[in-house]
Amino acid sequence: MKNFKQKMIDFDIVGKHKIWYLIPVIVLLTAAIVFSVFAYRGGSAASGMNIGIDFTGGTLITVTLGEGAEGAEYAKNVQILKDILEKHGCELGQDQKSSGSDREKSSIDIRFRNPIDGTETNSEGQTINELVDAIKADIAAAFSTEGDVKDPNDPNFITSTTIGKTASAKLLKSALLASLLSILLILVYIVIRFELWSGVVAVLTMLHDVLIMVALTIIFRIQVNTSFVAAVVTIIAYSINNTIVVFDRIRETTRTYDDKNRIPYADIANKAVANTFTRTLLTSLTTFITVFFLAVLGVATMREFTIPIMFGLIAGMFSCVFLAGSSWALINESLKTRRLKAKQSFKRK
Repeated sequence: MKNFKQKMIDFDIVGKHKIWYLIPVIVLLTAAIVFSVFAYRGGSAASGMNIGIDFTGGTLITVTLGEGAEGAEYAKNVQILKDILEKHGCELGQDQKSSGSDREKSSIDIRFRNPIDGTETNSEGQTINELVDAIKADIAAAFSTEGDVKDPNDPNFITSTTIGKTASAKLLKSALLASLLSILLILVYIVIRFELWSGVVAVLTMLHDVLIMVALTIIFRIQVNTSFVAAVVTIIAYSINNTIVVFDRIRETTRTYDDKNRIPYADIANKAVANTFTRTLLTSLTTFITVFFLAVLGVATMREFTIPIMFGLIAGMFSCVFLAGSSWALINESLKTRRLKAKQSFKRK
């Protein structure tokens, strides 16, 4: 273990900072290109980001089909539902199976964006509520048999939930406000516990983790709904937790120096990263494995939460090891150089 730590120190992470800064730039540029392409094709920024109905306004319809929501029947029935939506000028955004307490209660959830909103009407003169009722009626007719006529108003067979654009905008505003408030409180906490530049670097690396998480979500076309906001807040907390450990080691070492101008910031940062690397790797890896299995075994809406979390964990480990200590060292080395120049200038006078 000692040999490994020494190799980490000799590797000189701070000295290779230009490489570490280049990697996230490449990821962000790739995301910007992907975003632009899909936004151009879809005609809106929402298409570039692949924003779901929670933020754009849309409808969720749940159809209880029992055995019809299982196995090979699932794909066939999803196609029937897709055809009905297209008949009414709607496009299927997402489908997933929901398992009940027994197979008879298994259902198919379909999500689609509302082509109209509020009191607006479509070419048929229908409001959004009338449009959803017409879709439900066609679904009931499609799955009715001579001995089992489905009722579109039967909650045991079909239910629907519609979110308007106004409600979606309020939801997005609240989500952004919650994220910004958490970042501000974290900055205050870090500044109080450590010092100003540690707080600034901690917030910058946290923003890096969120940006990379968003970038990878865009690149891999993961749909963004309210669960994504929960994933962002989770990564903010997880990211700052890892970074604090590095700064804690840095603080312990810098306390032993009486003169700030004699502190070897780069060496201290390299040693702090080397001493905390095993802890960072193991905590990130164990969390990643758990979330990975949730993504593989979970339903589609679960993956909207778990896959961004996986992206955030990767970004968080990268920033903790390669960016946090390096950025802190570079800032303080720059300040030290300025102090020494000012001191020399003062002596000459």
